[in-house]
Amino acid sequence: MAKIILMANQVAIREWTLELERLSVGRARSNDIHLDDPAVSSHHAAILWMAGTAFIQDLGSTNGTLLNGEPVQRALLRNRDDITIAPFQLRFEESLADEGLEQTVVLRPGSMPPPAQPTRPERSVAGDSSEPSTGPVPVLKPGPRARLQLLSGRHVGRSLDLVKPLTTVGRPGVQVAAIRRSTEGYTLHYVPTAGDSGMPPKVNGKAIGLGPYALQDNDVIELAGVTLGFFAQSA
Repeated sequence: MAKIILMANQVAIREWTLELERLSVGRARSNDIHLDDPAVSSHHAAILWMAGTAFIQDLGSTNGTLLNGEPVQRALLRNRDDITIAPFQLRFEESLADEGLEQTVVLRPGSMPPPAQPTRPERSVAGDSSEPSTGPVPVLKPGPRARLQLLSGRHVGRSLDLVKPLTTVGRPGVQVAAIRRSTEGYTLHYVPTAGDSGMPPKVNGKAIGLGPYALQDNDVIELAGVTLGFFAQSA
């Protein structure tokens, strides 16, 4: 279970469970997290909770929002990250069962697009005559059903099981994408971040565009200067 904890001298004095998609933070009493201090803006920041992933977003506050001591406009939250708003310290915590994936290729995105119907561009691969199944979509069973493997770079060969609902990959400010896991399979989403080129990643040599892309076994993803292989696992 993920939560926001108000800290004072490293002692937890109040906490809020992340059950809603948005928790507002500010001096106004209408906020979900009310911080009563003149240095806090009326509507200072927001905690966003999407698909099991939490973000902190500054709402144009006067004195800014710090994440682990660094000013941010919007950033992904990791377990035990500290958010500083004026004299207040908020800590993000999640249980071990909810923690993010391994750090091999997971990096921090700035935003996450909403779910949409996946599209798959026409693809021609020599020797591949398989056709998409038209039968019922099987329900994913517990445990890893697909994995990513680094095909380039100094960590080539390392792999990551895709067992979470959402996995983010790439480098903020360069290129970021997210892989969403559902009962119907896996889709790749381009995630715009501040300072990036605005170019979506490529799959099998072609840009995926702005819409989600339905991944299939042996797809090759080019993202932020690295190449990743997507490998679906048999039942």
